[in-house]
Amino acid sequence: MAAPSLQDGIDQAGSAVRLLWKPDAEPWLPEGIEDEYAGWRREQAAWRSSVAFLDLSHHMSDTFIEGPDAVRLLESVSANDYTRFEIGQAKQFVPVAGDGNIVTDGILMRTAGAGFVLSGIPAAQNWVKYHGKKGGYDVGFITDPEARWREGRDARLFRYQVQGPLAAELVENAFGGPLPEVKFFHSTPVALRHARFRALRHGMAGQAGYELCSDW
Repeated sequence: MAAPSLQDGIDQAGSAVRLLWKPDAEPWLPEGIEDEYAGWRREQAAWRSSVAFLDLSHHMSDTFIEGPDAVRLLESVSANDYTRFEIGQAKQFVPVAGDGNIVTDGILMRTAGAGFVLSGIPAAQNWVKYHGKKGGYDVGFITDPEARWREGRDARLFRYQVQGPLAAELVENAFGGPLPEVKFFHSTPVALRHARFRALRHGMAGQAGYELCSDW
């Protein structure tokens, strides 16, 4: 007897919404760190009126994509333009099916001429890996999953985000001065004491912010 399909589940539930919506489900919490929540209202107020400092190292998966066919593969499975995609630049990655429907999304950063890292939930990464292997592209993949699947080991990358109207002031205090000016979703190499990493110019609160990221 064949295993039940997704369509079987939808038919039995009555609709896709009824199948997927779980109003009484336990809240999802990222693994690997202790809870540090002050409350939703205070957290929203932080990035809106002061500054929020966020650890994004645990709840996302990262897939490293490298090889001569990396760009050709990404072009074939997404709606993005890669003609002017600089090393150290990031994009909102938009994977699409052959009929143009969006599959999901992610954040794609170019790390070398033929090297990229795709971050976010695994769906976009699985989409790229599936077509890369099915299509015979000359490209390799290394996936570092989110914390729950790392079996206690450290992540390959650390990623901290600083956002809010006081983000620039906090960064200047930490680094002893302003960071080099870069365009939105471009990055610049920076150093803080003995550590060297990249600062990605971000902004989710209407002001300049950064994602600080490098090897763990």
